[in-house]
Amino acid sequence: MSKFEFRVTKIGEGGKIWTHNIIIRADEKLNAFAKLEEIFPSSEYTHEFLQTC
Repeated sequence: MSKFEFRVTKIGEGGKIWTHNIIIRADEKLNAFAKLEEIFPSSEYTHEFLQTC
């Protein structure tokens, strides 16, 4: 199982920017994206793939 690092960003009320780097364990990058989408839906957050750890 690999670790995939993503940056998750959300612009909140008043223009405040919330950004965190998240590491997700999965067997493939596509499965990691699916897990990320469950926790941080793309309707509210932007996702950026950073690296495989």
